[in-house]
Amino acid sequence: MVSSNLMSKLTSGTTCWEMHRLSKDMRDDALEPADRSNRNMFVVDVGGDTSFTTLGIVNHVNAKNVTILDQSPQRLAKAKQKGSLKECKIV
Repeated sequence: MVSSNLMSKLTSGTTCWEMHRLSKDMRDDALEPADRSNRNMFVVDVGGDTSFTTLGIVNHVNAKNVTILDQSPQRLAKAKQKGSLKECKIV
């Protein structure tokens, strides 16, 4: 479900710069229903791609407990370049 604040941004016409921020808002909205109360839980981001969603996950879960899984070595190479994911297992 998209928040009313996010929906108003989507329908008001945004610039490319704003869309970058909007994407982060969308990610946060998508992660909202998840139980993020335990930083020690183990998480597998299946189809992790370049790890955009994983960046949101590690805000709530210890990166050492996160595995990023994707079939594309090129996409995973991009994920490996992100400093906040250095403790994640990338497969």
